[in-house]
Amino acid sequence: MTSMAPADTVAGVRDWFAKAKVAALALPGGIFRHPGDNFHRLTWSATTSHKLLLEFDDQLLLILTDPGELEYTDTELTIRGCRQVTLDWQEYVNMRSHVEDHGQGDVRLTVPGEGR
Repeated sequence: MTSMAPADTVAGVRDWFAKAKVAALALPGGIFRHPGDNFHRLTWSATTSHKLLLEFDDQLLLILTDPGELEYTDTELTIRGCRQVTLDWQEYVNMRSHVEDHGQGDVRLTVPGEGR
């Protein structure tokens, strides 16, 4: 586990997704959507001085403010201690938009079939 700047964290996330391809998304309040339809691919990522921006499936934008430590194995990646976790997403069928504030905490990405 290492404390990293957002730019270093995004590099670690990109490297992890290069191998994992897709992952289930768990936010501080629980799993996003349903476990069976919760497999997302990383489609874009960027950073600012205090934020890590991760886009999944061209429709889910995860905004992590002051992400903390990055911890990972081959099957799970956790970004610990985020000051704020916000998910800006659109529904897949009708493109209705939603913005959810998940407070502070950890974000966990898990390879399908693992960690459940």
